[in-house]
Amino acid sequence: MKPILAMSLAAWLALAAAPAHAVDLATVERTIAKEPSYLSAVQYCLLVFGPEAKERVWLALDGDVLYVDRNANGDLTEPGEKVKAENRTTFQVGELLASEGKAKCTNVKVVTGGDSKPCAVSMSIDGKDWSASCRFAPRPQDAPILHFNGPLALRPEPPAQLARGSKKSNLTVNIGTPGLGTDSFATVKAKQAVPKSASLVADIEFPSKTPGGETIKTQLVLPPPGG
Repeated sequence: MKPILAMSLAAWLALAAAPAHAVDLATVERTIAKEPSYLSAVQYCLLVFGPEAKERVWLALDGDVLYVDRNANGDLTEPGEKVKAENRTTFQVGELLASEGKAKCTNVKVVTGGDSKPCAVSMSIDGKDWSASCRFAPRPQDAPILHFNGPLALRPEPPAQLARGSKKSNLTVNIGTPGLGTDSFATVKAKQAVPKSASLVADIEFPSKTPGGETIKTQLVLPPPGG
């Protein structure tokens, strides 16, 4: 039997329009200018948009109410920013960032997962469908950050394992933008975001079978979406 080794995968998506370096989300200030009076133990999440993550929208979950900073000004008390749950778990937010110079986000939806599952956030941005999930945090400064419409990257779909040897293995990757926090990768539908002419390149590193031994490195050119 061929040994199955855990895969360490560093991968990138080469697109001419993508910036050279992604934003360091750890440097993003996580403070809220103005908040309403909450009725329960509130949970927070920060959404950021664009290559430089300049547009920032706070989500504050207060039981069956979700406060949404629609215009990204840090004030959660303005009219229209209080969204009641459609049922116990689903919030139909609608539109975000529709002002001049900002991407228009439509069909924004937040589905809470309770104590056992993370919350899911989905939306359409300029005709592209994005989705992400994370666990909200009890303090703004600890809030996860979901980055939508940012620099594109590749992430292996777990469980990411390849077989070393002659046995074939499948490598499935998601395309999107990394966030900050556990499982905070925002994915976009590949066929909507990636030109057929794009080069998808994955660097793969297999650990040695012996501690401290030399690793095995290889590079794969992945087929374009729909190719």
